[in-house]
Order: sequence, then C-alpha cells, then structure tokens
Amino acid sequence: MQRCKIFFLVAVIAVGMLACGDDKTELNWTKRTGGSSVVNDITWISTNNVLWDDVLTAEGQTTKSEEISDDSLAGYGMAALDGQTPAMIQTPVGSTLRLSSGTTNNYEINSCK
Repeated sequence: MQRCKIFFLVAVIAVGMLACGDDKTELNWTKRTGGSSVVNDITWISTNNVLWDDVLTAEGQTTKSEEISDDSLAGYGMAALDGQTPAMIQTPVGSTLRLSSGTTNNYEINSCK
C-alpha cells in the first residue's frame, strides 16, 4: 500500500510538471532588408543584453531563438548592415519593442539606422 501511495504521488507531480509547460520568452529576427545585404552582430539591448552569432545573408532568413529574461521584455535591437557600425534596428512596428512574455517573439529587420 505504501508503494502505491509513493507511485501515485510521483505520478501526480510528473503530470503537474508537464501541465506547467515551458513558459520562457524567446526572440528571433528575420531579414527583410531587401537585396543582397548582410546583417550580423545582432543584439537585444535591455536590462540584460543578448547577442546572436547568426549572420543573415538571404531575404527571409531567420536567426535562431534566444531566451530573453522577464526583466528585459522592453528594449530595442542593434545590428550591423553590410559591415557598417551597428545601428538601431528598424522594424515594421518601429524601433522600441515590447516582447510578449512566455512565447517566441519574431521581429523583422527592415533597416539599421
């Protein structure tokens, strides 16, 4: 009987852990600069900065997702376009961005100014 109680308790804990899921906030970027431009040195600037080592060369190419801490949901991106000095990423919704917590966010890089 004791073994059944322990097994049941472990099963309940395991189901509870599965139900909670993975609520991490992630961010990735998609190149929409047009032409053959190269985008690199992409950085999320906020309370905790996050750097991508991806180099985007093809239109529509997307970086891997990086985890963003919950205290860094508001910020902006910086990137180098065609080897120039990194500048603020311009997206269809502007340059100052707010991430949705607990999901994967994607922003398009239109230009760097």
